Amino acid sequence: MLPSLYALLHWLGYKDLMPRTSHPGSDPAAQERFKEVPARVALGSV
Repeated sequence: MLPSLYALLHWLGYKDLMPRTSHPGSDPAAQERFKEVPARVALGSV
């Protein structure tokens, strides 16, 4: 059953979806700074 479902999706034009490794506009330095902040401070509950 599953192979026929995949064949139908392929016939309809659906492609295998893969997540991007990173967003083109992401800032790795900002992500590292965010990781260093405790969760309570980051969420504004302090």
